[in-house]
Amino acid sequence: MEPDRLELGHVTTQEILSGISGKDPVMGKLVEKIGYFTLKAGGDYFESLVQSIVYQQISGKAADSIYRRFLKQLDGPVTPENIGKLSDEDIRSSGISPQKLHARGPMGLRELTCAKWVVRGEGQVRR
Repeated sequence: MEPDRLELGHVTTQEILSGISGKDPVMGKLVEKIGYFTLKAGGDYFESLVQSIVYQQISGKAADSIYRRFLKQLDGPVTPENIGKLSDEDIRSSGISPQKLHARGPMGLRELTCAKWVVRGEGQVRR
C-alpha cells in the first residue's frame, strides 16, 4: 500500500479518522476535540445520491425547498426510472440548475437515468 493512501474496505470510522488525523494536523485537532463517532448507512443509496446532487453548493433551506418541489413531480419513489419520466424542463422547473441536470459523467441527474449508465438495485435499472 502506498504510504499516502488510506485503504478503505471494512474499516471502522475510528480507523479512518486515525489515518486522516495522522496525515492532516488540522483534521487531527478536530478529531481530538470532537472525538470518534459512528456513521450509520441507511435509506436508499440512489435517493441519497440524488439528494446530495440537489443540495450541493446551495444553502440547506433553499436546497430543501427545491428537493421538495422535485419530489412532488415524481410518480413514486426516487428511482432512475421515475426521474427518467420527467422532462429536463420539469426538473429545471423545480429549481434544479442545468449544471446539476447535465453534469459530466454519471453524476448529473440526467446521466444517472439514461441508458448509458446502469444503476443496479431493486427496481432501479433503466434500460
